[in-house]
Amino acid sequence: MKTERFKIALLSILIITSLAVFLLAAIQSKPIGASPSDASTSDNFLAIDDSGVAEGYPDTNYGEIYNMYNGWVSGSFLSERTYIKFNLSEIPIGSIIDNAVLWVNSKYGPSAGEPDYLPTTHLIDAMPVNNDDWGEKTITWSNAPPMGSTVLDTENFQADDYVGQYKWYSWDVASYVASEFASGDSLVSIGLKGQNEGTYNSAGWFYSKTGDYPPYLQVSWHGAKMELSISPRSQTGTPGGALEYTVTVTNKTGTEGIFDLAVDSEWETSLPSSVGPISDNSSEDVTLSVTVPYAYGVQDEITVTATSQENSQIRVLKKCVTSVPGIYPSDDAYVIQQQPDNNTGSLDAVYVGTIISHDIWENRRGYFKFNLDGKIPSGATIDNAWLSIYTHYGGENGYPYGSATFTVDAKKVEDVSWDEGMITWNNAPPMGDLIDSKVIPPIDDQRYQFDITSYAQDKWVVDKEVSIGLVSEQEGQNKFTPFSSKDTGYSGQEPYLVVYYTPSMENRKVTVSISPSENSAKPGEDVTFTVTVKNDGNVPDTYSLSTVDNAGWGPILSEDLLVNVQNGASQTVTLTVTIPVEAENDTKDSITITVTSQENSQVSDNASCIAHVIVKGRVEVTIEPTSKSGAKGETLNYSVTISNVGTDTDTFSLWVMDTNGWGPALSVISTTLKGGASRTGIKLSIKIPDNVADGDSTTIAVTARGTGYDNSATCTAKAVGESSMWVYVGVAVAVIVMIIAVVLILKPF
Repeated sequence: MKTERFKIALLSILIITSLAVFLLAAIQSKPIGASPSDASTSDNFLAIDDSGVAEGYPDTNYGEIYNMYNGWVSGSFLSERTYIKFNLSEIPIGSIIDNAVLWVNSKYGPSAGEPDYLPTTHLIDAMPVNNDDWGEKTITWSNAPPMGSTVLDTENFQADDYVGQYKWYSWDVASYVASEFASGDSLVSIGLKGQNEGTYNSAGWFYSKTGDYPPYLQVSWHGAKMELSISPRSQTGTPGGALEYTVTVTNKTGTEGIFDLAVDSEWETSLPSSVGPISDNSSEDVTLSVTVPYAYGVQDEITVTATSQENSQIRVLKKCVTSVPGIYPSDDAYVIQQQPDNNTGSLDAVYVGTIISHDIWENRRGYFKFNLDGKIPSGATIDNAWLSIYTHYGGENGYPYGSATFTVDAKKVEDVSWDEGMITWNNAPPMGDLIDSKVIPPIDDQRYQFDITSYAQDKWVVDKEVSIGLVSEQEGQNKFTPFSSKDTGYSGQEPYLVVYYTPSMENRKVTVSISPSENSAKPGEDVTFTVTVKNDGNVPDTYSLSTVDNAGWGPILSEDLLVNVQNGASQTVTLTVTIPVEAENDTKDSITITVTSQENSQVSDNASCIAHVIVKGRVEVTIEPTSKSGAKGETLNYSVTISNVGTDTDTFSLWVMDTNGWGPALSVISTTLKGGASRTGIKLSIKIPDNVADGDSTTIAVTARGTGYDNSATCTAKAVGESSMWVYVGVAVAVIVMIIAVVLILKPF
């Protein structure tokens, strides 16, 4: 009996213990306080800034290239590090970060340097960067924020196949990201630093955000009090059209709530100001409407923010994108001077510049043609237009290849009859006037935009086709770049036109310009400017003009009302500013002219200019006497005075010339004077030629030039009577005769 009781008791203990273990395991498998609303959410965040820095080039920025080096290279670059920054503001405030992994892709594994680039291996540490105040276009080794001392994770950067590797590497950075986000910092900067710095020669490179495989941060989180989503995340629209997005707000606050909605966009949008009340763990949809401008080749990133009315700390934002493709070329090609009958219309690039290919110098020019008919509606007015072209390689030198910087000119091609399948150097239409220029540096993966507004407006009226030529300003030098053609195999690299237009309707627009932008004079003098008002609309208009200035010098317009200015026409008025007598040296008065349509006060434009008091550096020249006469062969002398009537010490260079080439000369050709000082007694001499006629004269001009100013004075020299030698002889003879006569008279008989 005791044995049976013991067995029953033992069995009971085992059952109770097993149940306790099961319950404990069940509790431990779930975070404390978890609820169905704590389900994890994941997303990948692309880098917003990234760049490599090099110790050997401490003041060089590498932020715009498509790769980032990391490791250590002997000789030149030395230590090389990587900085990457992410924006996690789309994660709801109050969320708990569960996991965060940094992913970076390397096309080439690590290798030693020249000459053989042998494969190697080294370890790379992910380090915290607590200062987010850096940008990819400005960061250098010298100004880069310091990396923290804590190693977040280490990755073995391997060289399995250092050519064509395209391998992803990852670092677990969850603890750092969670700490940053929990502190209210949605920006997260991470540094990558090789453990091999200063020890052996090994480096490799990663793709940057402008490369084929941009780095990203994979983050998962839970515990959000609210969720927000936009569907779809990206749409393509048409000019003037409207697109709709579904915005979904999910309440996870634990109680019913109302949420305010705000939208940030450069385009016209419509979104309810709030949504709700929404029950806990429930969602509500609203519609975001986006009105696309009348434009091609444009894009807008739209941000929607939802905030709890009960608790403003419960807030989340999401972004979506609306875009309109550009107007793509109907034809593009390049021509080669040294291959005058060669056609390149089917190739994937348009080369511009001069390339040395196997000792042959080749001048290459590009042609692009766009048909606007059928894209822009008839009767519309083109407001702005740009040629947008892409180069993967940037400026280069021909074989052997290197880097180069040069300038590309976009020029008018009035003849639009050329065809990409037929064009060659021999039959290419001529390039005309310059439209715009761009400096092409040796920076990879860049898009350049040439402003062709005026030309496109003219061509829209004439034949609705825009033909543009590209030529290097340094043609003949070993500098070129290949721009992607319409036949490129890479999406997003095609050339296109960006065009903003106004449909056929009343379009009032005015522009004002002032010339010169700055003018100067002495106190008490007037300075004048020419104000040009142009009616850029499509209907005649009347404009009022007004002025404001910051120094109170009372600018005056010759007219303050321009009546019935025809569309496309310009009128000018004169702006006069009288500089006060008491105005101090170097004082400036900034004047703004505002022009406003009398028919629509919203149509307005303004421009500014500067009136400037400048007295320093002024110089005055005087000559005494102003006129002198002498016999042929005689040398005439004058006294020149140079006065610094400014306030600063200045050095004045002097030179002299005359109208008839008698060869005047100065005893001084340069003098330095303090403000207010003068130099007198500078000798000016001129010899009257023996072969001039009696009464001939010449005008002599002495000029003094200082810093930015000069002044001149003149005098005359005139020939009269015989040469001085015979005059002297005659006088001498007369004196001798008189002496003899006196002696004879006084001599006693």
